[in-house]
Amino acid sequence: MTCLLRCRMVLLHRLAVLLEVGLLLGACSCINTSGNAATESSGRIKEGPTVSALTPNRAPASTSKALGGRVALDWQQVMLDKLAKDPGGYQEAWGLFSEGGWANAGQVMVYGDAKSTSWRAIVVEPEADRISTDQVLSAAAFAPIAKAAKAAASLVDLDMVALDALTFEYVHVQKDGSGNFKVVKRVFIRNGGKKDTREYDALIAAFQQLRGVAK
Repeated sequence: MTCLLRCRMVLLHRLAVLLEVGLLLGACSCINTSGNAATESSGRIKEGPTVSALTPNRAPASTSKALGGRVALDWQQVMLDKLAKDPGGYQEAWGLFSEGGWANAGQVMVYGDAKSTSWRAIVVEPEADRISTDQVLSAAAFAPIAKAAKAAASLVDLDMVALDALTFEYVHVQKDGSGNFKVVKRVFIRNGGKKDTREYDALIAAFQQLRGVAK
């Protein structure tokens, strides 16, 4: 009897140990599950709107990078796409693009060429992710752009050190008979406020004044 009782006690002890281990494993499983759920919830990133919604068939932005662009490359690609497909048959485009750490000053794209009697201007308002206006320009309305393009030929990049500064980039592109693009002029502008930049300011103003210009 003593031997039988001893065996029962050993078995009961082992069962108690196994039960305790099982409870501990279950508790750890609950902790890990709740911890993973919290990580997944806090780690999700909500996607925002993309420029591709504007032009579903646009080429990759790497095309703009290959042309040497630095500012608002998706919008520069929009300008190239529209120059390639524009039913008006324009051979040239002039654009002023902007971006910054917290805001932008909008985007302006102008289409035409030496044979044009009218030009086309596309404007994106500051902070907008859609084209705001698409309008026809008269020769008089295009004149400030022509003057600015001529003056820009002598400008070099203005790349001053500045914290969270608004940056601009002027670009003049031509299209040949085969549909290939050639960058005639590109000027990067970041003004740190430490020197006279009136020539660059005039270039920016020439494009920005197209907002609200009548047809």
